[in-house]
Order: sequence, then structure tokens, then C-alpha cells
Amino acid sequence: MPKSPVGKFIDQRMEELGIPSVKQLAKMTGLSFSGLSKIRNTEMAMKSKTVEALAKALKCDYWEIKDLTPDEAPPPRQRKGVPTQFHKRQTICWDCKNAVPEGKRGCSWSRKLEPVEGWKAIETEVTRIDGGMERQIKSALVIECPLFRPDAEEPKKEPQTNEPPKWDGKIYFEDELDALGFARARWGT
Repeated sequence: MPKSPVGKFIDQRMEELGIPSVKQLAKMTGLSFSGLSKIRNTEMAMKSKTVEALAKALKCDYWEIKDLTPDEAPPPRQRKGVPTQFHKRQTICWDCKNAVPEGKRGCSWSRKLEPVEGWKAIETEVTRIDGGMERQIKSALVIECPLFRPDAEEPKKEPQTNEPPKWDGKIYFEDELDALGFARARWGT
């Protein structure tokens, strides 16, 4: 039995239209079975494409479904021990070359879970599930670190000039024009 208002509506329309299963509805909408099950069982905001696909398959008005969904996603889950202004923030470790110790790469945190000297971090707890058991593990939200090395190097930008680029008379694809610095507006798009 679905728990959300949208889920109840979906089940009612499926019954009225003779749609035999959620799996069949998933095929009709192009949504995944697990995604559709999540929509039926939790109150969640949905993308307009999802609402459109459901409305088409269930032969109803877009707003019949949209009015049953929350206007926006629920607030992010509160992280224990983290000040509110950092709740949406991820640790910089995920974007660091030293996150995975390999050869000369790595740091005391990625190798032994020991704090890096000189970093700015907030101590946190992370919930891990091992063998069906929940455990709280000490972790850190790293904000600044002296050993931080970005994963991907920023591409070097060409020096900017105030002169517009000159057309050489050749025919280019749109992405090539963008790379050459031509504004699309000049080309009527």
C-alpha cells in the first residue's frame, strides 16, 4: 500500500485504467521500477518530465499529479556536530588527489584516519551500515588542508582581448565557433 498522496493517486488511476502492475507502469512512463516505487512511497518533489510522463501514462492532467507533490525537496539531512552553514558542503577530500593513497600520494587522513597537521576541519560522525548493523564512525568535514591537491587541473585559459575574433571564411560547427570565441547571437541562435 503506497504511503504518499501521489502513490495513492497512482494506484487509483492504475486500477481505473486496468494497468496490472507498477512494473507495467514503469515501462509505459520510461521511469525505473525503483524510482517509481520511491515516488509511490515517499513524499518527494518531482521533475516536471517525471510528472508529464506519469500524467500521460495515467491519462490525467499534469496538475492532478503536480498538486499532490511537495513544491521543493526536503531540507538536507542534519549532520551531527556540523554547524548549519556547512550542512550542504562536502569535504574537500573528495576532490583531492591525496584521497586515495597510492605510491607517493595520500595523507595521514587517507592512510590512517589521523588528522592532517594544519588543516581546518570540523569533527563529525558518519553512519555506516555493516552486515545490517548501523555504526557511528568519527569523521571530518575538511574545509582547508595544506596537503590538498585538486584532482583535475584547471584548463589554461587563453588571454582575453577586447577585439572580436575575425572570421576566416571557413564553415564551422557551433561548438567550434564557441571555442573560437564567436557569440552565438551573431549567428542567429
